[in-house]
Amino acid sequence: MKSIAIVIQIVLVLFTQRLWPKSQLTEITDINDPDVIWEGSEFRKQIKGVIGNGFLYSMNYSEDGKSFLLTSSFGIELYDSNYHLDKRVFTQDLIKDAAFSPDGKKVVTLSREALKLWDIPNKKVRLLSQVKMIPRQVIFSPKGDYVAYCGYRFGVQLVHTDTGSIQTILKHKNFTTSIAFHPTEPYIVSGSRDQTVRIYSLKDRSDQVLYNAKEDVISLIFSPKGHYLYIATKNSNLKIMDFRTRKVTNYQFDFKELQAMAVSPDNKYMAFYTLANRFILWDIKKNRIVKRIGPSNPLPSRYLNSKSLAFHPNGKKVTYINEKNQVVVVDIKSGKTLPLEEHGAYGAFSASWDGQYLLTSSDPLLDMDPRFIHLKYSRTTLIQPGFKVIRSTFHPDSKRFLLAGEGKIAYYNVKTLKKEFSLKDEEFGLPYSVNIAPRSHLAAISTSYNNVLFIDLKKKKITKVIDLESPAFCISFDHTGKRLAMGHSDLDVYDIKRNTTKTLYSYIGGTNTLASSLTRNWIVLGDLRRLLHLVNIDTGEVRSKPKRSFGKSPVAFSYRGRYVAFGGYKSVGVWDTFKDKVKEFRGYKSFVEQVAFSRDGKYVYSLGREDGLIMITRVTQ
Repeated sequence: MKSIAIVIQIVLVLFTQRLWPKSQLTEITDINDPDVIWEGSEFRKQIKGVIGNGFLYSMNYSEDGKSFLLTSSFGIELYDSNYHLDKRVFTQDLIKDAAFSPDGKKVVTLSREALKLWDIPNKKVRLLSQVKMIPRQVIFSPKGDYVAYCGYRFGVQLVHTDTGSIQTILKHKNFTTSIAFHPTEPYIVSGSRDQTVRIYSLKDRSDQVLYNAKEDVISLIFSPKGHYLYIATKNSNLKIMDFRTRKVTNYQFDFKELQAMAVSPDNKYMAFYTLANRFILWDIKKNRIVKRIGPSNPLPSRYLNSKSLAFHPNGKKVTYINEKNQVVVVDIKSGKTLPLEEHGAYGAFSASWDGQYLLTSSDPLLDMDPRFIHLKYSRTTLIQPGFKVIRSTFHPDSKRFLLAGEGKIAYYNVKTLKKEFSLKDEEFGLPYSVNIAPRSHLAAISTSYNNVLFIDLKKKKITKVIDLESPAFCISFDHTGKRLAMGHSDLDVYDIKRNTTKTLYSYIGGTNTLASSLTRNWIVLGDLRRLLHLVNIDTGEVRSKPKRSFGKSPVAFSYRGRYVAFGGYKSVGVWDTFKDKVKEFRGYKSFVEQVAFSRDGKYVYSLGREDGLIMITRVTQ
């Protein structure tokens, strides 16, 4: 009997470990946020920290209203009832949607890679299912026994939260855009671009077409008690179905391109958000719009999710994500709005050579002012130059920095963060690249007008303009500051004193990324193919090194010029040019768009294309 009991105990342990794998989560406290959970032990070893929150995608309230959940390219963020940050969970997956369980104790997340169930208080995570579709929406059933998710595929996945069993239901003929569980009856409905709403019975496992909308269904949601099903379509039609009689009433609005929809807990109001970044609050019973907000930027935002707005369970306020990547709280009674926090979703950054500071500019769609980040103290300051910043660079002495926008520049003091001077000129085009020469006051800006402007930062004026046959997408002064490397289809070097240009290196693929060593006569190029090229600016000697991924690889030299950092598809690499060895670090969320070294050469800062986050990777011991 004793041996049988031991066998049973072993089987139970093995089964439990398989059902709920040993957690790979731990907390760190050495960068920015005191409570950050990191997923993946191997990835955690190479990462020191993350800067920024990334793009916001969706939101959700717990049923008791005490917790507020945001999904972002950082991962998931949990706030208390006063919208104060309580916990941030970083994942390697690019999460697009999440939802609270009915009891508020767990969170389910949906990314392109995986469907996961998070037990935040106990720091555990369970993989429910691999995901093989572009994710759209994930929801819990009212009892919490099922999770359903949909995306840009023609079916809805139904997953049992205890057993992990998976079933494909509600098969459409086009992309599934929205799903909803009935709050009291065993049904789930789905809307699709095939212009139909389908219904599935959890009781008898049958599905059928519930309604033919005759236009693309964008979003659908049940009323709180389940008496009505609200169906929003692309052409701003709202169809209200009496779920018992199946009778449908149609409302036509004067705004276009509905993107998201929510209903208040008392069923008095509906909130809408459009593709053109307009928020609308509608009084259902009075059939009138009581609030319109925005947009300050009418350009379509590609970051929105069907759950980019939500009502608080008390019904007194509604929140939404605006075009500036902010969470906005709207008081329904007074109509007052309160934007919560500016989330950092970066489009570019530059690092000071002394390793103390970062300058960040936002993603072009967000149109936000740049941030100055003091890394040692994790302190962030908003810089307001008065124009949209596209490119930035630090002076090699790390005492000044330059901001450039279309037709404008501003030069700042690092210590005081005060503007020393600004300049605007009709010869400025869209700035492609900016650089400041070492040990001098000369700056260069390449622009979309097919020229390069040289600016004397001491005299505060443009001293020279050279015209090019095609734009230089990247420029960099050499270590002497007397020559400027320019990346076209070839690598050209301009001698500033002699006013002459020569082609130093020519190859197929174009020179879209380059960097110069601050201490040596070398330039490194990032090839569109699987190659890096190290070019001697004096002799023209070339050394090439293969890398894993195709694409435009950003490159950067370490301070002393021995190491070259480069980015790739979900990877960061370091080339030791002395030993001629390459080491790559994998596990990032998207293609790495930009890289920079810390002063001591131990860390690489990198920016992902899709996540807007700056990650700090330990590359040497």
